[in-house]
Amino acid sequence: MPLVAASLFMVTACTDSPTAPTPSEDSPTGMEDAAVAATFTQVQKQIFDLMCVNCHGALSQAGLDLRSPQSHSNLVNVTSSISVMVYVVPGNPDASYLIHKLDGRDGIIGSRMPQLGDPLPAELLELVRSWIQAGALDN
Repeated sequence: MPLVAASLFMVTACTDSPTAPTPSEDSPTGMEDAAVAATFTQVQKQIFDLMCVNCHGALSQAGLDLRSPQSHSNLVNVTSSISVMVYVVPGNPDASYLIHKLDGRDGIIGSRMPQLGDPLPAELLELVRSWIQAGALDN
């Protein structure tokens, strides 16, 4: 009997723990992905500012200016000037032309991006995908 009581106590203590996940607007089930979603600030600083604005800046190619602070509004829910696809479809990286260009997928117009240098490393591509998957917020 003491073993059963101890087991019940442990189960109750674990489920009432203040660190147990609770449902929220962002996570209706209370369960979150193991990786924290990327922010737009990270994408801007680690990718656009370092690898894109040389071509997609004041004298932007394809009419796409990726300088801060206008880059977000130039990408999210905006149809590409060279394709019928939207640059960034919040919540759907695979439908986003930005991902197609960074992946170098069949059907893109022009070259894989970035055009100069090596393709985007996998971890940076995942950063962009994570930001888009999380809703492409301006955060």
